[in-house]
Amino acid sequence: MLSLIGVVLFFVFFGGVDLGTLLGAASWVNFAANLGIVAI
Repeated sequence: MLSLIGVVLFFVFFGGVDLGTLLGAASWVNFAANLGIVAI
């Protein structure tokens, strides 16, 4: 659970993710996938 919170905070701080908008969920998932691929 702690790692999940850490990952979400990482995306918010470094990705400029706005968690307040549900309409941006698709772009958030897309960005998370791209960042995950780059990290690997």
